Amino acid sequence: MNNPRQFRIKTRMPFRALARSCGLSMIFATGMLHAEDPTPVPASPPLAVAPGSAPSSPSLPSAPTPAPVATAPTVSIPTPPPSDPVAMKSADTAVTVPEAPAAGPPAPQDMQPPEFLACVGQQTKARWRQLYREQAPTPSSQRLRAAFTLGSLQGDAYLALQAGDSQRFRDNNQDVLNHCRVLGLAEKMSPDLMAEAKMAQTEDWAALRAKIGGTHKLTETLLQEQRDEDLAILVNLGMWMRLFEVASTLVVNDTEVQNKSLCVGSVHLLNELMARYERLTESTRQDPSVVLLGNVLQMLQKHWSNTDEAPPQETIEMTFEKLRFIMEKMK
Repeated sequence: MNNPRQFRIKTRMPFRALARSCGLSMIFATGMLHAEDPTPVPASPPLAVAPGSAPSSPSLPSAPTPAPVATAPTVSIPTPPPSDPVAMKSADTAVTVPEAPAAGPPAPQDMQPPEFLACVGQQTKARWRQLYREQAPTPSSQRLRAAFTLGSLQGDAYLALQAGDSQRFRDNNQDVLNHCRVLGLAEKMSPDLMAEAKMAQTEDWAALRAKIGGTHKLTETLLQEQRDEDLAILVNLGMWMRLFEVASTLVVNDTEVQNKSLCVGSVHLLNELMARYERLTESTRQDPSVVLLGNVLQMLQKHWSNTDEAPPQETIEMTFEKLRFIMEKMK
């Protein structure tokens, strides 16, 4: 059998070589070797114990304190939290993520009635309940006017929603149903209108906001299925003209409003409404009340197209007056 001392010498060399390859100090490597040295440690002689005293635990010699080992400095690299995927991507690609743009009006092509009124409320001193009509319009026997007024009542529904007025919303829904009867839509529209009224009664505004757009879209879809495409267009125009009347009422009396284009939503939206009007059949556009609507749209489009959405006060006042005029004439 080999000499144990010789065995220990032989086993030291691989640890020292490993230590040098890892950049560790020889002191640390030697400590590792001594920890594995199989040489037995001689036992300490028993200590004398005085009679009548409890034997004490033998004292072991303390091990020498190892010399401090030099280690490489630790560099802390911040990592974005997992819940922020944008920050994680920017950290991986070393690209600075631009800050989100300041809140402003929604894009014209994406503008919907709730967004439009919310935008108006953010930029004006809106007191929504003061903008209600003094008296609900009576259903007209003329289908063209009834369709336009139905749309304007849908605009009033958005107004009551924005005001958080449960009773007003339910009263307005009853007026909507009365106009639906004139157009032959009452039976198919009634379930949705009743569902909206229930949401308003329980003040479930989030659900109502999600529901109301679909109900108004259903109105136009049902009219199109009845081959009343012109009536569907007039419903849509009536809704937006009523919303413009509300917005212009706020803007015309508040000189501090910076975004004057709120009167008509935007020039893009105004042009889109004019394009919808031009899709009406020739016979419908010859109706006296529809002729007035076309004249107002053309006048607004002419004055707003050259303003770069920063019109003078005269244009604001003219817009307000023309909107009030057509809403009165189309009752």
